[in-house]
Amino acid sequence: MINTFIEEIRKTLSQIKKTQKEKIQILDSVLSNYNFSSNSCIAYFTESISLSSEPSDENVVIGNFQVINIGHTSIHQPILLIKIKSDSNFNFSGKYAPIEGQDTQGIYEWERIKTKGDMEKEYWLRPLKVNKIAPGEKLVYSSFQLKFPACDNLVLSMDGFVYYEENHEGVRSLNSINFTI
Repeated sequence: MINTFIEEIRKTLSQIKKTQKEKIQILDSVLSNYNFSSNSCIAYFTESISLSSEPSDENVVIGNFQVINIGHTSIHQPILLIKIKSDSNFNFSGKYAPIEGQDTQGIYEWERIKTKGDMEKEYWLRPLKVNKIAPGEKLVYSSFQLKFPACDNLVLSMDGFVYYEENHEGVRSLNSINFTI
């Protein structure tokens, strides 16, 4: 009786292994046939959130916006757009030269670009020291801060986009930052 039970378990395990191998072969086939554009990239946010229970304090989000070139060729002249939608008051800050064209004496790695858009809710950023992202390389706009009063009710959405010479349509970030408090 026990031998029969053990034999059934072995048979089931063998079927599971066979099914796993088949699925892996299918995934390998799909990935090898997937046509990545020669100049593709992905973008995403990472963030840390500090919410306060004291009405007199501020809530703080510290985040990074990362772009990875997953294509086969370099992408040139990257520009990031961080777009914030909210009816509540907030303060966005980061490490960027405050005005395009202002002499920054090399202390900033990013500059904010003037646009016709909403300057209070759209942050167009261009790297000052990088003009291309090689295949497999990463570009990071790091340690931005978003602050808002703890006492306010808040609905906020932050989206990210990457534009570059080879793609004027832009690439939307894989994720966004959203709050409803």
